[in-house]
Amino acid sequence: MNKENTNYARGFSILMILVCHIAAVVLPTSIARLMTPLGGIGVAVFLVISGYGNNESYLKHGTEFFWKKKLLNVVVPYIVAFAVYQALIGLFRDFNGLVRAFFTIESTYYWYIGYQLLWYFAFYLAVHKKSMAYKYTVLGVMAVLSFVLFNEIRAEQSFSFIIGVLLSDYKEIKKHVQNPFFAISALVLGVTCLALKQLPFVRNTGGLLMNLVQLFIKLPVAFFILIFVGWLMSRSFMRIFKRTLTILGDYSYEIYLAHSACISLILMFSPTWLGVLMFALTTVIMSLLLHVISSVIKKRPGRNDNIRTM
Repeated sequence: MNKENTNYARGFSILMILVCHIAAVVLPTSIARLMTPLGGIGVAVFLVISGYGNNESYLKHGTEFFWKKKLLNVVVPYIVAFAVYQALIGLFRDFNGLVRAFFTIESTYYWYIGYQLLWYFAFYLAVHKKSMAYKYTVLGVMAVLSFVLFNEIRAEQSFSFIIGVLLSDYKEIKKHVQNPFFAISALVLGVTCLALKQLPFVRNTGGLLMNLVQLFIKLPVAFFILIFVGWLMSRSFMRIFKRTLTILGDYSYEIYLAHSACISLILMFSPTWLGVLMFALTTVIMSLLLHVISSVIKKRPGRNDNIRTM
């Protein structure tokens, strides 16, 4: 999980999330549902990388400026994107709904922001003491509570962040999981669980059983993506795509924020190619603006860590 390969994985994952969300508003339900797992898999990739990146940053710099960096790199761009999102869907007239949406209590495209901040809080508590046992107890409790108490879209991501931290702390584990056999095994496990999910027993039972099946779809396939994309980009015939994935990876957080704010444009113009075109143009423009904001923030004095954790 070097910087270059994780950036490729972020680029690939944001593409999966885009396909998932666009399909949901453009394609017939029977076809769009086939794309649904892509979004969760992409989020799992981001959370694994987030856990890994946060722990690597902690090992180098400790918790100095921890919350300041999260506020400037994560929260400020989110506030800008959220304001655009609310302006487009017209919820400013509903203050209660506005507050619930901002803090991701409501189920919106931005649920990931609130969930990620909860993991940041758990991580900050976990590294408060210089004890690995304490650290993984806190993170483990967060993972279990997430799995048991949260809704399905969050529960299926319960162990993604902590796995990233584990790979950072124990480099020997990372070496073992980066081999092709592990990647193929992870993909097979994910596809098998995807097939199990279609069984009436699983769908009718729901609850913790469905959460467990979803978890074993998203996290294993996320591992496959992390390993496979890095391997694929090392092939000479894929050189032409490297630059594209690098740009997508560099802008992945901004694209996530922008596309969530602008996707309603597709519906405003009805689910047509005109709507998709408007969505694409506004997402690109807004992503660039958010990236400029982030770049300006990073140049502020006292900024000594540019690890991306989205």
